[in-house]
Amino acid sequence: MQMWMEMGLRAAFRRLATQWLTGSWCFFIFQAKLVGHYILNEIRYGGAAYVSTGRGLPTQRRPFIGVLDKTTGKLAQVGGLYLDYAALTYYDAIKLLLSTILVLWIEPMAGGVAWTFVAVTIISWLYAPFLFNPYQFSKLYFPQDLLSWWTFFFRESSSHWMRWYDHTQLRPKRGFRHAVWDIKFLLGFFILAV
Repeated sequence: MQMWMEMGLRAAFRRLATQWLTGSWCFFIFQAKLVGHYILNEIRYGGAAYVSTGRGLPTQRRPFIGVLDKTTGKLAQVGGLYLDYAALTYYDAIKLLLSTILVLWIEPMAGGVAWTFVAVTIISWLYAPFLFNPYQFSKLYFPQDLLSWWTFFFRESSSHWMRWYDHTQLRPKRGFRHAVWDIKFLLGFFILAV
């Protein structure tokens, strides 16, 4: 609206089209999900601290799962986009996708605009890290990523995946007291929303 008032309707539409074509909507939806996740965890558990991302320049490519040792075929370095964001966005995106399919299968209740926003959210949560990773879909790197994915999940009796899952997903919880506070927080949020 401000752009339209200051520079005219043509400039406003050009700006809107540029933002949609460059995928900025995808980045900001994904960023909002991550910020929301960390703020909610901070409210629940406390312990705020600066955590370095370890990310280099934005022109450096990040692998999907890890880096393979070319001589042995084993994972030399575990860590990549999937492992960084699986628990934060991918699992929630799959849950939202399956819930949406179930609702649409049973009985669609909302108009097309609402489903469009849900679809945009699902796409953003699933694909944003890959869209903004340089050379993610390059012919040179795709076979390496596929092989590292296969190694991570299926070779060596899935030991890489089990070690990652134990370390990140099955973290020691903080006891029953914190679970009760989570429930109280959720109920309080719904009461305030109503």
